[in-house]
Amino acid sequence: MQPDRPHKVALISALKSNLNWINKSIHATNGNGSAAYRWSWGKWGPAYPETTGYLIPTLLRSSTVLRDSSLKDSAHHLALFLISIQNEDGSFPLQIKSKDINVFDCAQILLGLCCYYDQVKVEDVLKSIDQSLRWLIHQFDEHGQIKQYNLYQEYNPAYYLRILWPIFKALDILQLSFPEKLRAAFISLSQNIEKGYVHKASFKPGDAAYSHTIIYTIRGMIECERYIDQAAPNSADNFLRYWFYQILESKSFPGQVKHDGTVDYSFICTSGHLQLIICLLKKQTLFPASDLQIVVKSLFDPIYRSQKTMGFNVGGIPSSLPIYGKYQRFKYTNWTQKFYCDALMDIIGHYYL
Repeated sequence: MQPDRPHKVALISALKSNLNWINKSIHATNGNGSAAYRWSWGKWGPAYPETTGYLIPTLLRSSTVLRDSSLKDSAHHLALFLISIQNEDGSFPLQIKSKDINVFDCAQILLGLCCYYDQVKVEDVLKSIDQSLRWLIHQFDEHGQIKQYNLYQEYNPAYYLRILWPIFKALDILQLSFPEKLRAAFISLSQNIEKGYVHKASFKPGDAAYSHTIIYTIRGMIECERYIDQAAPNSADNFLRYWFYQILESKSFPGQVKHDGTVDYSFICTSGHLQLIICLLKKQTLFPASDLQIVVKSLFDPIYRSQKTMGFNVGGIPSSLPIYGKYQRFKYTNWTQKFYCDALMDIIGHYYL
């Protein structure tokens, strides 16, 4: 990175501090996963199974990077908790003691369990993965569409590529054949990606899309390409190339994009910025190394500077910058912290190891 980049010791300190916030989010639920968020004034939100699953691979990787076995223990407890609330049909509840189910959330929990199984190889975890996988595959019709358990009716947003990623990973773990309807889903979803723009990336049809879900889509595409034996009709590479050079010139990335392509630079959606850093480093061979340093620094620095050093959310990163921005305003969400840890570890690994 640039000569004034944070030193490795400072980045490790930032990682440890952020993990302390994550551990507090786990303790706040009395053993029921991780709290979804903490308000800027200190009140914790409810436990959130989906993003509890998110934390598992982050904790496992952090345990290795920091040589701290307590982080692996935390991942272990989260995995056991998720298995304990799994429904008989293989799905997971949207909230604790809730009968509601969301297909996207179930897939993210599956991803966490798959990452956990990669390390522990425990039969109970494999059984849970198998049940979850079969339930998820059953939700796709023959054309690769999901008709129920969506956030809005039959709306299948582009970021459902991030549903396919854990499904493909689970199929690989279980050494199961690849259903053709999943190939149809992959082709359909990937067609939403154009140069510099992703169609149907918003939570609700017609709404503006946060960079959070836009880059969800791109990360999903990148990960799916590792498993599917077919070139994507629209690769994530062109999207990343477009925004790479936009950021290189402007030093900024929009927090939100409207369905007509209008961009909103009035705030930073921090989880979107962080995921973009992760994607760019995964695709680093596409870009000149010196320019990549500049782009990563442009995306990372404002977030790094925002990390709290005092108050209720010590170590935490706000979900929007400024904190009253449009995405999860006045909140510190656990998934924002997850992506901050992941980006920190990628930066440390890329530039210092």
